[in-house]
Amino acid sequence: MVDLSKVKVNLVVSFPTKKKKASTTVTRVCKYCGKEFQVPSWYGAGKYCSKACEAADKRVIHTPNITCEVCGKELYMPPSRIKRTKHHTCSRECRAKLQSILYSGDKNPNYGNRAERCKMVNNGRLYYKVHLDSHPFGRKTTGSIGVYYPEHKLVIEQNYERFDSKYFVEIDGKHYLKPDVDVHHLNENSTDNRIENLIPLTRSEHTHLHNKQKEIIRDELGKNNWCRKTR
Repeated sequence: MVDLSKVKVNLVVSFPTKKKKASTTVTRVCKYCGKEFQVPSWYGAGKYCSKACEAADKRVIHTPNITCEVCGKELYMPPSRIKRTKHHTCSRECRAKLQSILYSGDKNPNYGNRAERCKMVNNGRLYYKVHLDSHPFGRKTTGSIGVYYPEHKLVIEQNYERFDSKYFVEIDGKHYLKPDVDVHHLNENSTDNRIENLIPLTRSEHTHLHNKQKEIIRDELGKNNWCRKTR
């Protein structure tokens, strides 16, 4: 007898496959360059031999209607833009050259108008900043000599001996507020920078102080809905 356990049987199962139909091609003429090209019959109504020809055919060529005031180059500009602009240039380089001519020296409306004390807005509140020759934490402004620094912080620094030294850092023998230290206005008037109205606080101390002045309004499920100031 034959031991069937030692007999190896290889089964090959084949399934009928559909024969692919040979795709037919059609010859067409490019609408832009006139070149003949072939595409499959299922391709659809192809009009162009390449994307470059399609883009070139659909490109709109405008007749120049304006001249650059700097280099004299002729260019097209939408009439609406011509109407709303006083001067017309062909590029950023020409615009920069024109501005350097039109707004140089006393022709600039801000010529000699450097403000020693001006307003600034931070988080929706109005403050004052002052112009200083230098400050390690001041903000440099474009085209300006020196820096601008918040006035309320400067007043605190000028009276540093009144407050805890943890709020300050000493640089070259002078005391400056640390960058992460806030200044709180006791009467809530952010433009009142009298020393009696100012105290330095860390960011967490400042946030905690303002949160104590708010009441949390909750909905029926006890979720925080909104806050309102109590005083």
